[in-house]
Amino acid sequence: MITGTSGGIGKELLKRYSALGVRIIALDKDCDPSLAGIHRTTIFHQMDITDETAVEGLVKSLEADNLLPDTYIFNAAILEVDNDPFIDYAKLRRVLDVDMLSTLKFLSCLLPRLNKPATFVFVSSGVVIFPNPSNLGYFLGKLAMTRVFDVFAHRYASAGFRFKSVILGPINCGMLKESSNPGGFVSFLRDMTTGTPEAAANKIIVFVKKSCRRRMYYRCVSALILWIARFVQAILPSSMKAYRVKICHGDRTNESMQ
Repeated sequence: MITGTSGGIGKELLKRYSALGVRIIALDKDCDPSLAGIHRTTIFHQMDITDETAVEGLVKSLEADNLLPDTYIFNAAILEVDNDPFIDYAKLRRVLDVDMLSTLKFLSCLLPRLNKPATFVFVSSGVVIFPNPSNLGYFLGKLAMTRVFDVFAHRYASAGFRFKSVILGPINCGMLKESSNPGGFVSFLRDMTTGTPEAAANKIIVFVKKSCRRRMYYRCVSALILWIARFVQAILPSSMKAYRVKICHGDRTNESMQ
């Protein structure tokens, strides 16, 4: 089962698994049913994964038809840039519903019903290494679920459940275009380390099937640069931090750090 298959890495995973003859359950709010003629091994479900009733109904239906998969790739995510100095809760909740809570809802429905070994994969992001406060919901969702999967890898090992996370650097897809452009040297480094959905999908398939590790860092040079950036930010004086916001209260202006 793969979520978020209408574009980017999810679409590439769909194409490659289909070419291998793997039976796939593809979930996306914007799934195109006409693709069924191309991906004959794929069952498409056009659904909103944040709809808890729809998630429960799908899992019950798969169980009744004896179609519960042995591999689940939680790839769906949205990113909304939030440069407001204050928290936009409605926007934050929208992102968390897709990026975090939908995965937890699926797990809460699936785990009690599975009586066979299964693999759960969460497609995460380099923001878990170097946070971007311009995308608060995306950062929180990816960080929380990555840590949850780390814990679950130990918690459910005896039940035969494997939990894995894929830590991605920048990927040249629609989400990257929607993200805020940091500019300057940071932008140069991002462009230099950007990977493609096709290459990422190939690596993920190998990682899911063969690796015993809990985490995969796609494009290790990206991860290295992010760790260096995080270290540099930690030792810089506050006036030189990468992210600052000026908050005005009447005639007073306070500069605080994100």
